[in-house]
Amino acid sequence: MAIWVLEATLATPSHLTTPETRGARRWVPWVCAYTGARVNEITWLLPSDVRKDAETGIWCIYLRSEMTKGDYERVIPVHSHLIEQGFLDYVEKRRKSRLPLSRVSTWPRDHFCRSTMAPR
Repeated sequence: MAIWVLEATLATPSHLTTPETRGARRWVPWVCAYTGARVNEITWLLPSDVRKDAETGIWCIYLRSEMTKGDYERVIPVHSHLIEQGFLDYVEKRRKSRLPLSRVSTWPRDHFCRSTMAPR
């Protein structure tokens, strides 16, 4: 079943699908598969949550404490296969557009206009 889901993410999406839905369908299953994170944790990611670690220079996903079940921050290295597939390019495109990685309709719009969207 997991292989089918991951293969389906590579299919050409319908022209009726919004860019936000296309991005979520493309990246959420892969990021969950490579990080062990929950879907609800990944769908709350902002572009600023994906950045190079200051000490090691390794690209990481920073799951903020309000996003995790244990109420603590988790730092997960971005798998090289995600990088090869273009995940960091997608993150950068969303950062430049000042948009979250996945659109969640219950988020207040002004939440995304704060300094958390600035690249680090």
